[in-house]
Amino acid sequence: MRVFSYWSGPVGWMPRLTVASAVATGHDVTVFSYEPKLLRRELPGVRVEDAREVLDDPALTEMNARIPDHFSDHFRVEGLARELGAWVDLDVVFLRAIGSEDYLLGDDNGEICNAVLKLPANSAMLADYLTLCRRRPIRYLMPWWTPRKKALMTWKRIEKKLRGKPPPRLQYGPPMLTYLTGKHQMRSAVASQEVYFPVPCSKANVAAFADGDRVEEFLTPNSRTVHLWSQYYSKVLGSDRPHPATWLGRQCAELAI
Repeated sequence: MRVFSYWSGPVGWMPRLTVASAVATGHDVTVFSYEPKLLRRELPGVRVEDAREVLDDPALTEMNARIPDHFSDHFRVEGLARELGAWVDLDVVFLRAIGSEDYLLGDDNGEICNAVLKLPANSAMLADYLTLCRRRPIRYLMPWWTPRKKALMTWKRIEKKLRGKPPPRLQYGPPMLTYLTGKHQMRSAVASQEVYFPVPCSKANVAAFADGDRVEEFLTPNSRTVHLWSQYYSKVLGSDRPHPATWLGRQCAELAI
């Protein structure tokens, strides 16, 4: 099974763990970067390709510098359209192969998380996703919002612009994926929480990664991956390598990270 991802900036233990665990579970991994030569030195033994092959849009690459989360939410959709495999965020630990289903969609507390994602290149759902992401100029009003919320968000965007602040966060990620899953009647393809995101997203749950065995309480025989929720992780636990006695520390030791 082929998987792909995107990376920019320094490479710490977390992306290294993702890549190593993916390879260990039998996946063919490609990581895209706008500085592929630098990344190849940081991730030896893994295929690193130029991200311009997937997305070479000056407006979006400028966005990548300002708001990288917005950019990667779009990048993964373009990669799916090019049949690069299944997308995985580089803060995911693979426990076993993620499977070869046409649709890889995973629930996280009722929302469809896009940290593990695969859609058929010829699917109506992906075509719709691409249309929404490729709109120019970029529109910050989402189709599932009520008229009242659209008016409120329009005002917030104007206010931010007048104050010299970045625009509101785009909704290309889980909110849009959740909306499209319902619109295209694909809820039956969504894997339950235990499969891809057994540790639900919250600061309280992320704290479990600092404990010796608490992560095991979330796992079942059906669990394929564990999402580390890197933004919460760094806020709660910092960026240091996990302690050797923790579940994550043991994963790092097993994979020589």
